[in-house]
Amino acid sequence: MNKVKWGIIGSGNIANAFAHSVKYCQDSELVSIFGRNEEAVKQFSTKFAIEPYTNLDTFFSSDQIKTLNWLVSLEEMKKQLNNSQLSLL
Repeated sequence: MNKVKWGIIGSGNIANAFAHSVKYCQDSELVSIFGRNEEAVKQFSTKFAIEPYTNLDTFFSSDQIKTLNWLVSLEEMKKQLNNSQLSLL
């Protein structure tokens, strides 16, 4: 069976809990993270040995990600995305 390759948006407490949980799922693998705070994304990606992204277009263009988990509040999501990006969802 192919693993579900996760990309996540956000590097807070919920993202940390999710990342720790994925480690115990045989059929899942965390491959990348996107966030606006470059230092937080770098620390998170180092901690979990995943690819960091601070550019949303590059993150969405990654061929590694097969499933996306948005681990931010709606308010944070609106801050991260512009209207044209929201219309794609």
